[in-house]
Amino acid sequence: MQVAFVVCLFILALQVIYISFFLFAFLMKRKEPQRQPHAVSVVVCVHDEESNLRQLVPLLLQQDHPHFEVIIVEDRCNDGTFDYLLEETKKDSRLKMVRVVQKPDHIQGKKFGLTLGIKAAQYDWVLLTDADCRPSGNDWIKGMSKNFTEESQIVLGFSSYEHRPGLLNSFIRFETLLTALQYIGFALWSKPYMGVGRNLAYRKSLFLDNKGFNNYLGVTGGDDDLFVNQHANATNTQVVVGKEALVYSKPKDTWKEFYYQKLRHLAVGKYYRFSTKVMLSWFSLSW
Repeated sequence: MQVAFVVCLFILALQVIYISFFLFAFLMKRKEPQRQPHAVSVVVCVHDEESNLRQLVPLLLQQDHPHFEVIIVEDRCNDGTFDYLLEETKKDSRLKMVRVVQKPDHIQGKKFGLTLGIKAAQYDWVLLTDADCRPSGNDWIKGMSKNFTEESQIVLGFSSYEHRPGLLNSFIRFETLLTALQYIGFALWSKPYMGVGRNLAYRKSLFLDNKGFNNYLGVTGGDDDLFVNQHANATNTQVVVGKEALVYSKPKDTWKEFYYQKLRHLAVGKYYRFSTKVMLSWFSLSW
């Protein structure tokens, strides 16, 4: 009993240390950079997402930002995505479509599509999101771009899940918040290790100079967290927190869908840097 009690105290102490570490990171006063807005290329890779695009595209084009473009990568869609985008690109010159007709066998589909979209970007800063995401308002691009400084190359944002009734939705939102406390908290302490592709920005030049996703082209997933894990450091990474820079995503509707989503996410973790694995393993083990 005494051994069990000591073990319980030890793991409780670890959790207190970690949670305090994260909370202090958010409580620290940070200087908000005052910069002129940078031009931004918003890139979204889609596959059979016509219904989502009909909601997302107008929200993106309504953004209150002086210089931006929206690039939708149509990745071998079987629905009406191509026809919809073809008509919409005629109405607004800021909206562009990149079409994937066929991809190389050794490259995972989304990575190939994103690579084409980023290469087609007119501006150096690329802001990523997904078709099933919705900006919290018209200041999303402005909110994310306020930390596009001369020194920064990566900017991490937060994407919450929509509130819906039920235990599954509550658990998804809790798990997402817990993950955000970790990756944003560590980044605020100058130890960035991942980001989420639903709300993530980085420089096109950083992507091209490091040959994009070349080191893990065949891995399912990792187009966001592995890229950040490989290239983020204490000096080139910024974090944006706040309502204006928030993106909401559609949650999974069944436990099975959520289970397989988490399996994909966790499978990528084995490719993280060793130091990242150590930081996360102690937190997860004590949790």
